[in-house]
Amino acid sequence: MSNVRRIQERHRTRAKAAAPDRWRDDYWTLSRLPLHALVFLVPLIVLYEVGSIWFLRDPEANVTTQIRAESLLNLFFEHFGVIGLMVPGIMIAVVLMVMHVIRKDRWTVRPMVVMGMFFESAMWVLPLIVLAAVVTDAAARMTGTGGGGEGALAAAAQAGESLRTMPWQARATIAVGAGVYEELLFRLIMIAATDTILKSFVTSKGTRAVVCVVVTSLCFAVYHDAAFTYEPATGQGFFSVIETLLQQGPGAALARVRWGNALFYTAAGVYFACVYLSRGFGVVVGTHAGYDLAVLVLLSGRS
Repeated sequence: MSNVRRIQERHRTRAKAAAPDRWRDDYWTLSRLPLHALVFLVPLIVLYEVGSIWFLRDPEANVTTQIRAESLLNLFFEHFGVIGLMVPGIMIAVVLMVMHVIRKDRWTVRPMVVMGMFFESAMWVLPLIVLAAVVTDAAARMTGTGGGGEGALAAAAQAGESLRTMPWQARATIAVGAGVYEELLFRLIMIAATDTILKSFVTSKGTRAVVCVVVTSLCFAVYHDAAFTYEPATGQGFFSVIETLLQQGPGAALARVRWGNALFYTAAGVYFACVYLSRGFGVVVGTHAGYDLAVLVLLSGRS
């Protein structure tokens, strides 16, 4: 009788493992689903949008500081005639709801799952802080520039003087916005686009995943100006390095790269891509926002 029960239990376990995600109710499955990701992200999107009005807007100049990823997304939508407040945030909600409907998932939201996603995101932040210190300090020793762990962390997170002089509320708003909109651009959109292009000539899912991780991670590094030194003649950022390459040659262009920061941003891009592919969009946004909050607010101090 015990053998029969063991066989039945084995069959039930295998059937549960093979069941579609919409039929499974464990935390690791539900936290990856679009509906729980949306519920998890709504407070972060609202916090950023409200914070940008209160802390990132200059009433006198009528200018609001924006995350670069958000600006790029707004430019994309404006090209198609879509203009308005919170357009990228609304896009997140629409995309996740469409994914939810297409997958035919259940409409039940479990609050404990959403709460667990906050705790899990915080757990994923810790290895990234260690990675920031290890990668940037190792690069500093190799290039002979020195540098301590705190300085490496601050540089890796773009906590330059322009951000350090901001009130902590503004820095917290930027941290949350970077988590939401950079992950929207580089993970949700760019990984999907890269995978779609690769499907035409690469059949292996594993190979496509590796290429997607590498491509988006390199783009993530190029996106950050802190990976390159400032030069008055050409400015700062990747395109200024290209200009330096054309004007002064490869030696001068390579000298513009801040290798510690560039390596960290690439490694962080790999880290975020792996979290996204394994744990979903909600958790990777929480991880990115949590890391930026730790560096820009907790490690930089309040002012």
